Amino acid sequence: MDLRRLSNFVRIAECGSLSRAAEELGIAQPALTQQVAALEHALGATLLHRSSRGVRPTAAGEELIRQARGLLRGAATLAAAVRAAGQPAGGVSVGLPTALAPHLGPALARAVLAEHPAIRLRVFEAESHLGREMVARGRADLALLCEAAAPPTGPPPAGAAELEREDLFALPLALLCVGSAEDREGDPIPLREATSRLRVLPGPGNPVHAAIAAAGVALPDAVVEMHAYALQAAAVAAGLGGAITTWTPPDAARRAQGLVFRPLRDPALALTVRLCATAAPTSGAASVVRGVLRRVAMEVAQNSEWPRPG
Repeated sequence: MDLRRLSNFVRIAECGSLSRAAEELGIAQPALTQQVAALEHALGATLLHRSSRGVRPTAAGEELIRQARGLLRGAATLAAAVRAAGQPAGGVSVGLPTALAPHLGPALARAVLAEHPAIRLRVFEAESHLGREMVARGRADLALLCEAAAPPTGPPPAGAAELEREDLFALPLALLCVGSAEDREGDPIPLREATSRLRVLPGPGNPVHAAIAAAGVALPDAVVEMHAYALQAAAVAAGLGGAITTWTPPDAARRAQGLVFRPLRDPALALTVRLCATAAPTSGAASVVRGVLRRVAMEVAQNSEWPRPG
């Protein structure tokens, strides 16, 4: 099976258009169409539904995409292993939740640069559901996720890789608010009182919703949905009201905005921080960075300033 044809077919499905894929790949569209026809002939199955709006994979095409991604990852791993000859090298991309990125990103970069200088590390911020999706679709090697106690179950979506999750530590939820004599850093607040002050909250797909719902507490109607932590913090600092999000130690930005975290009680709520990777074998460089990320995350979480579930 020609790996280049498989890679091109995956790109066609991602683009949803033969012409767009041909342009991105630098291949004439008739030649790309012939590649698809050759794949369909070799496999004895129709791989694409064609319409005036573009193309989309058939059921057989979705299965080919799933298998092709595994083969392509394996081929990349093999090539990287031969090139490295025992020295981990190559690019590794890591997604970090927006609330954790300022605390973990610099520490991870420092460790990788010092211990594995041949690895090109790419660190980006991503809400947990986006980081999970990027790993599943092969657009990131690793991601840290903040998820509810029980991770999502069931088979992966069509064309997505099966994921492995490794629980690292629990991260408490807290009310983010403007500091005052009544609102002091680390001073616990009952969940029902905190929700009565809510004006900013991530959207319904965020695990914060699930944690609050599991506690049997209803959310107020007058809430603005904002996913990114920086956006939530800016809204709270601007006087919109409180936000419930993950509780992390103070940083320069939060101090400058005059914001404090008040951990929730009655009951206390927490999300689980998980390390997410594909279940299929990854490159040697990605495996190395996975170990470094695990170690750095645990070291940061065990720091005396890091909040503990209570």
